[in-house]
Order: sequence, then C-alpha cells, then structure tokens
Amino acid sequence: MDDAEAIGYVVALPPECRTLTSEPARRGDILSLDRRHRVAVAGAGAANATAAAETLVAQGARRLVSWGCAGALSDELLPGDLVIPRELIFADGTTAHLAGPWHERLLTRLQPTTPIRTESMTESVGIVVSSAAKRSLHATSGAIATDMESGAVTRTAEKYGLPCLAIRSIVDAAAVTLPRAAQAALDSDGELIVNRLLLQLLWTPTEIAPLLRLGRAFRRAMQTLSVVRTQAGLGLGQP
Repeated sequence: MDDAEAIGYVVALPPECRTLTSEPARRGDILSLDRRHRVAVAGAGAANATAAAETLVAQGARRLVSWGCAGALSDELLPGDLVIPRELIFADGTTAHLAGPWHERLLTRLQPTTPIRTESMTESVGIVVSSAAKRSLHATSGAIATDMESGAVTRTAEKYGLPCLAIRSIVDAAAVTLPRAAQAALDSDGELIVNRLLLQLLWTPTEIAPLLRLGRAFRRAMQTLSVVRTQAGLGLGQP
C-alpha cells in the first residue's frame, strides 16, 4: 500500500467493518479493501485506535479515517444521522481541524442526497453512558457528538502530517441512557459478551425493550455508513 492516496480506515468493532467489506473480520485484523486501501479492526478506545493507526501508517497509509459509530450530545441528532466534523476536540480541550480539500470533496460527493452534520465532535475517554453525562459534555465542549477513537486516529495523523477524516453515524441519542445490561455485557475493548448479556437480562428482563431499541438504532447507523461507502467509494472523494 504505497500509493500517495492510500487510505487506512480504523474501526473499533467488526460490525462497523462490515460496512466497508464483506470479508469476515475479528478484532486485531487488518484487511485489504482493494489495492490502495486497508481497514484495521482496532477494538474500542484510544489505545487500541492508536496502535491500529500506527500499523496502517507503517504499512503505507497516507491518509487516515476514523470510521464507525458515535453518541449524540445534541438533542438535534437522531440515530442514523451522519457526522463528518470540521473540527475534533481532544479530551484535554485542544482541537484539530479536519476541514480541508479532502473534507470538501467528500461533502460534495455526498450532498445533497445525504444530510451531513459538520459541527465539532469531541473525544471521550470512555463510553458516555447517561443522558446527564451527554448533556454535560455538550455544555462543556460545544460538540454535537462523541466517540472514543477519533481523537487517537487524528493525533496519529497529526504526528505524521497526514490528512484525516472522522466519519461517524449516530447510535444513541442525547436523551438516551444506555441500558445497564448493555453496559455490563461490554468488555474493556467494547465487544459484546453474549453470556454476560443473557445473565443480565435474566436479572433485569425490563431491559429487553431498551436493548431492542438500541439494536434498531445501531442498524440505522450501519445503514448510513453503508450509504457513504456506496456513494463516495473507498477513496471518499479521492481520484
């Protein structure tokens, strides 16, 4: 992967990877999407995303993309809404500007058929679970959405002087507190442990309905990412 336009995609989870390729994927995999582009399935969180981005750069990526889901901080956002921010706010309050020629070419490719929000996103150091925590983060950062990996991917891109984009689709709305069963069933890398989930549901069957709603929201988010992949191609507006 030595082309000047070669893109390395960082995703946290295998379901997010499936919006880019039909090849089976597990955490830790790096898959070739075509001759120029690869995707790394990092696992959740900044440390995993940094390691994946570093590997992609070592293998020849000259552009980086943080691809996947996000949580809404603004009440204006709904599940499935697409966020391609012009600015990324790091957890320490510093910022990185993602707007530029590549960003504009991608927006031109997607609009007007695909609504896009371009306001700031912010990095979170963990899953933002409650609606109260989301509203607090919105108030302090001014950002409309958050995820745990885009900050790490952006820092890696800055380290090597590479262009970077964050392409994120909303799963949980700002007013939604994640079900306790879902929280308990996630491991430290953000992967779902089915046995944990089933055990939690045995103890709290009232969580079934919120989990079903969360599942539908996740599917809407994946559909949005698939639309971006189809409309913009793997080059995301590049030749």
